[in-house]
Amino acid sequence: MQPTRAIVPLLSFVAAATTALGAQAPTSGDRAGSVVVGGVTRTYVYHVPPTLGKRVPLILVFHGHYMTGEQQSKMTHLDPLADRRGFIVVYPNGIRRGWNDGRRNKGVDDLGFLHALIATFAQRYPIDRKRIYVTGFSNGATFSEIVGCTQADTIAAIAPVSGPLAADMLSSCHPQRPISVLAIEGTADPLVPYGGGQVHILGFARGAVLSIRQTIDFWKTNAHCTIGPRETALPPIPPGDGTRVTRTAFAGCTDDAAVQLYTITGGGHAWPQGPQYLPKAVVGIASTQLDADGAIVDFFYAHPLP
Repeated sequence: MQPTRAIVPLLSFVAAATTALGAQAPTSGDRAGSVVVGGVTRTYVYHVPPTLGKRVPLILVFHGHYMTGEQQSKMTHLDPLADRRGFIVVYPNGIRRGWNDGRRNKGVDDLGFLHALIATFAQRYPIDRKRIYVTGFSNGATFSEIVGCTQADTIAAIAPVSGPLAADMLSSCHPQRPISVLAIEGTADPLVPYGGGQVHILGFARGAVLSIRQTIDFWKTNAHCTIGPRETALPPIPPGDGTRVTRTAFAGCTDDAAVQLYTITGGGHAWPQGPQYLPKAVVGIASTQLDADGAIVDFFYAHPLP
């Protein structure tokens, strides 16, 4: 395929996602900021609840490839949840709309950006250093796996959505401690294969990932979990959409860590209960059968740093 011809459908893919996720009005309380990392100005949007406690959790949410932090904020319902529960949520913007996750954007200092964001918000707000968390979608999810590999002394827990660990990163993933992990994956994801292998977007190879089972096995071994797997089928949420959810939980882990997987049978490359941001033929079904935001925040709150 000629390069110029290959770019056309890719740009159309990006434009469609941008339109779908940008259609909603900004949430009250959203703000924008920037920080310089290694001589590069990095940007982000964030949401601060109207009332802050004495110690406030901080949740950093990393967008998918070709997206922005603002679009990621519209994919989730974390802003209103932050207002109800009193945490600050930050949506960073990646270089070239992506993250250095072991497959893409190699050489970009996204971990430095992460630390700069934590330092910035800890200076401005009463951040609880034991309750700093990272989640993300797609490329941002796989980056959150890298965060778990390298920043477990700072980050209390991670929650990747549609993004297993990059295959090339397994041998170099050495977390400083047992870290709590909650993963959400769709079995019918047409972009990031549930069973592992090469990621493809419109026929373009985007690097290999482990299967979600391999990824979860790694994290539960790292946490030295002795109980599980315990599988629970979640009750369907009417009217239903053809997907169903099973929670697989591991417990008895060191330092009260936990490892959980929500498998969305029939689910696609999407944030559950988020928008159907692209046609099902492109990304599969955005399941309505799991409140991903609530599940992630509940898990985070239950697992601070020891």
